[in-house]
Amino acid sequence: MTLLGGVVAAAGGLAYGKYFLHTDMGIASLLLAALGYYAHRSYHQGKEIVQANVALQAAVAHVNSLEGLLPICTACKRVCDDTGYWSQIDTYLNRYTNASFSHGYCPECAAKAFEDLGIEVPDRVLADLEARNFE
Repeated sequence: MTLLGGVVAAAGGLAYGKYFLHTDMGIASLLLAALGYYAHRSYHQGKEIVQANVALQAAVAHVNSLEGLLPICTACKRVCDDTGYWSQIDTYLNRYTNASFSHGYCPECAAKAFEDLGIEVPDRVLADLEARNFE
């Protein structure tokens, strides 16, 4: 049993034991004061914990967001981190954010890959190329 739980249990017992309180009011006053103190302290500690958790969540969100300029190679699209290391954009973003990636082909690259392999370009890819659903 915690100290606060013991004080609460003792105070509850004293509230029902009127005859015991009548003989020694000093103990009852002391226990009720301790109960008030620990309840007050517990309330403020709870508020401090909530405030610390909010601050921690904000800090984590800030760390997981990218801000400022990000050097990127015009030719290969690798990005440079703070240490000067160049890595693929998906590797960089996976390392420094909460983003996850799946890989696939955009319509233009899919059409080129099919043509390079000598395979007929599927109608779905041709429709996406015609709709220009990319930049």
